[in-house]
Amino acid sequence: MHYVLTNDADHGLGGESMPYGKVRIFQKDSTGTTAFTGEDWGDFTPIDDKMKLYLGVAQDVVVKRTIERRDRTKVGGNLSHYDVVVKYEIENFKDTPVTLDLAEQIENLRAEAGFNSGRPAEWAIGDKTTFSGKPDPDESSRHRVLFQAELPARQGDKAEKIVHKLHLTFRNQF
Repeated sequence: MHYVLTNDADHGLGGESMPYGKVRIFQKDSTGTTAFTGEDWGDFTPIDDKMKLYLGVAQDVVVKRTIERRDRTKVGGNLSHYDVVVKYEIENFKDTPVTLDLAEQIENLRAEAGFNSGRPAEWAIGDKTTFSGKPDPDESSRHRVLFQAELPARQGDKAEKIVHKLHLTFRNQF
């Protein structure tokens, strides 16, 4: 579970910089009482900046991530293109809908798929990607891609399984 606090007036903050220190997160539970969610050490955060916190592994949103496909296409000489499809099976066991951020570090994914050439990655999003919309422009870069997945609330004791795929094509790899 990653939380991002934005230190600005739109989010009820921004009066002054937030100092380094322990941050505890609480939320209302289904009975209306306050439940402790987790804690982390927050960095000094100036006004209009973001504080990123890691609270551990979520127990009520479950993600099973697998590499479904990795294919190599030789393009000439010792250069090849590689296609990688990452499959996410997601279940939300919360009583409320959730927006989940799914991020992939490009170099880590390339190494996991078994074709890290040591050169900077040239990559593009492929046509088998099933996320609606484009990657988050503020959180994505040439080193990282981040998509958001909208998850419905559970119905009774059942959580709907949502499946998304991320298809990346790596070009000019050895």
